[in-house]
Amino acid sequence: MNTSDARELSLLPGIGPKLADRVVRHRESHGPFGSVEGLMTVHGVGPKLLQSLRPWVHVSQSAREPSRPISAPDHLVSKDH
Repeated sequence: MNTSDARELSLLPGIGPKLADRVVRHRESHGPFGSVEGLMTVHGVGPKLLQSLRPWVHVSQSAREPSRPISAPDHLVSKDH
């Protein structure tokens, strides 16, 4: 659920295009979900929907690890003289 786009999420039972967009926007604003239960922080996802999604969604270990900023190698960064 941390790597799926809105189109893929909208294919899940009980999630239409609007809720799928909300899930993606929430993930972009707040970072990856740390657990499946984290979906409950998205408006429109309640206990019943979460329970019905459990067979279809998961969070991988790597998605729970904090992301590190990526910096360009020095030779690719323009330097003002």
